[in-house]
Amino acid sequence: MIKLFKKNKGATLLEIIISMAILGIILTALINVFSFGSINIIHSGQKSEKLMDLQSIVDSLNSQDNLDDKNDIVSYLKDTKGYKEASSLSNLTNKDSNDLIKFYVSNEETKYQSKGHTVSLVSFINEDGSRYSRLSTFVITGGI
Repeated sequence: MIKLFKKNKGATLLEIIISMAILGIILTALINVFSFGSINIIHSGQKSEKLMDLQSIVDSLNSQDNLDDKNDIVSYLKDTKGYKEASSLSNLTNKDSNDLIKFYVSNEETKYQSKGHTVSLVSFINEDGSRYSRLSTFVITGGI
């Protein structure tokens, strides 16, 4: 029994260095996962915040009683709210000025037996326009 304890010399310096290197690799991977996750949480929160802003614009647009045609919608969003109108639906997501919200009103006037127009809104999250939130709605104009 005494011989068993005398043969146990402990860990060598090389074993300690290898185990610390493995531990360092694992900790680096974990730190990268957590930092990537926290960045995604922040981006998702910003996108949700912009979508809530767009939803409040849609709600205020739908609560307007005096919208009879496309020009009334454009006038309300452009003149009353101060948002920038996009020249086309494909140009809606191109940020070309300091405006953070752009809109586009379609030319279609009938959909599901209701008169109205599809309104698409974009709210830019960052200054270069690479990240944005987009929301579309159908606004009934001139009654059903």
